Amino acid sequence: MHVGAAMLTLRYSPMDEWHGEVRATVTSEGFAGTASAWFGKEDLTTFVDRMSEYPLNDPPLKLAGGYLTRSGYLERHLYVAILRHDAVGNIRVVVELAPPDRGHDDLGTYSLVRTWFTATYTDLERFQRGLRRLLKGEAEDATLTDGR
Repeated sequence: MHVGAAMLTLRYSPMDEWHGEVRATVTSEGFAGTASAWFGKEDLTTFVDRMSEYPLNDPPLKLAGGYLTRSGYLERHLYVAILRHDAVGNIRVVVELAPPDRGHDDLGTYSLVRTWFTATYTDLERFQRGLRRLLKGEAEDATLTDGR
């Protein structure tokens, strides 16, 4: 893989038939990160189903998860947005990954990976097929690449 290649990989570990943990790993332009969050399977299925839209419609396709703080704010650990990028059919994949807040054990460090890359609708269709297999337990992961 050369430095410019970008890739998002999702893994799914079901807790039961309704919920599970999504672990995301992204690499882009020499940066990389991994984070996870819990999602309802119905929300994941809706995210995957919307990938069939051509062109992608507003609002952008989003998957966001983390912890709710006491004030009701979502402390995002995993965020993926997929939206139209240009008029020639490219899409933009925005990824933000962060670890949970360590609270009183905070050592004064914080890591965040936020990147975006472009892909095609063909790349997205391949990713959608992979995610469907993943949610059925037929695959270990699903990967979306920048098509380079």
